[in-house]
Amino acid sequence: MRALTVVLALVCVTSCVADPGDPLDDPDAELDELALGDAGDDLEAGKADGPDLALTPLDLPVPTFAGNAEVRLLIRGEAVYRALFGASAPRVDFSRKWVAFYSAGVKPTGGFDASIDRVWTSNTGKTLRVATRLRTPGPGCTVTKAFTTPHAAVAFMRPAKVPDYLVAYHTTVAAPACTAECRTVAPTDLASLHLDVTREVRAVFFTPSDRPFRACLHERLDAFAHLAQDFYRAALADEGIAKSFVLDTAADGTWDVVYVSGEHDSAWYQAQPDPPGAAMAEMLARLPAAYHQRNVTMYLYDLHTVSGRTIRYSGNGGSGAPWEGEGTGYVLQGAHFLGLGFETIALDPAQQGALFTQAGDAGVDDWNGDQVFGPLTRGQYASTYVGAALHELGHAFYLDHVFTDDDGDGIETNLMGNGFRRLGGRYAAGSYQPFTALGAETAAALDAAWMIR
Repeated sequence: MRALTVVLALVCVTSCVADPGDPLDDPDAELDELALGDAGDDLEAGKADGPDLALTPLDLPVPTFAGNAEVRLLIRGEAVYRALFGASAPRVDFSRKWVAFYSAGVKPTGGFDASIDRVWTSNTGKTLRVATRLRTPGPGCTVTKAFTTPHAAVAFMRPAKVPDYLVAYHTTVAAPACTAECRTVAPTDLASLHLDVTREVRAVFFTPSDRPFRACLHERLDAFAHLAQDFYRAALADEGIAKSFVLDTAADGTWDVVYVSGEHDSAWYQAQPDPPGAAMAEMLARLPAAYHQRNVTMYLYDLHTVSGRTIRYSGNGGSGAPWEGEGTGYVLQGAHFLGLGFETIALDPAQQGALFTQAGDAGVDDWNGDQVFGPLTRGQYASTYVGAALHELGHAFYLDHVFTDDDGDGIETNLMGNGFRRLGGRYAAGSYQPFTALGAETAAALDAAWMIR
């Protein structure tokens, strides 16, 4: 990754040609912030740099002033340091040393590591250079389910000449993956399908001819399927029922998803009066009729776009389909539930809670778990749309809507009502409380469903 460079002139309360060994008298000049941005060419491009300055790492508490955004500071005085951290700097004599501080801001999980790798000056001594680095968790790595503020600080000998400029370089790198590399998904040979499966939850994923299957799609769908299975098992157990549904699995133990590449491009399906219906009609036509019978099938399709703050060409629904055999049901589910440029389903179950507490704007407006319409955070988006997929699966199990506020506190929690939006609370204390549940009435109906065992 190319390092970004920013140049910020130092504030001089005395003449910049004053004795550089003299301490600055104005406390306001003891603190300088290094903000990131593209400042164009380095002021001293082409000139050799001086040697790196020796760094002494400082073990500092999580700073309360850092906030959510990245912060880079050059601290040149004891008074400022004490005001920021509430104590004197350990082993730092500010008549001889300065301190560089970097905070990566608030992160949704552990596993992030901030560092200051280098501090050095240009050959002329006019520019002080600081290099910061943020190491992010590797894919599939287990991390703590709590907000963290990765930060670092170092002390170094103040340059012999007070520099005129500060230059900050930053690099973000990912730690190595902790899971095996994701498989490459290709269209399934429809002549090879097993047609003797009954009383299981199956899946078909459909993408138009001009949309490739997204990276780690199979692993993400498998993780969703097991999350769904575990949710129903746990929610039924809350009502004293030891059951769930059975997944249709392949020889490797993962959800046996059928992948279908459409006969037309995205624009063709989106131009139809009912784009989801057109996708489903093609799936039903191309798969053998026996594939759908006496099972619950999730028909997943990837047609969505975002217009303004609204998702278009997508939606979801579910229902029983008794004309295809006892207990048969289906779900028509848009792939938008997997996220819009961010993930809603973690490959590692230990990381799922972190995804339900993601900060940042999801880019769309919808009802959240508190029944307020407006911008969703990414965590609220995950809670709402993954919850919606589980809600539609409930309809495929012949469950009816239940819009009941069980305890009269103004909060619906039933999966089959608006409570599906509060799913994240089951996985992260920092998400909705109380969280999505089934309730006695819905649990009893599910206990009687043919597909649940």
